[in-house]
Amino acid sequence: MIEPKMSAWRRILASGNDQSLITTTGLDFSVFGELKGRFESMYSQYSLVPVDGKYVKRKDTSGRRGGEWRMRSVECGFLN
Repeated sequence: MIEPKMSAWRRILASGNDQSLITTTGLDFSVFGELKGRFESMYSQYSLVPVDGKYVKRKDTSGRRGGEWRMRSVECGFLN
């Protein structure tokens, strides 16, 4: 598996080309942007892995050491 920053998906997003995004997702950039905006808040607040079948709020990690997530919300939201 490659680093998310090297993925074809990030290249499509960086291109700004509607046709590439439509071919990949069926959405143009304006619709994709609306969905992304709605998903980002959920992605940043809740765990990615369910605990006992439920997604739980993430603990506040501000001020703590640790690496950032390698995957941004735009990659995670469209893996399924």
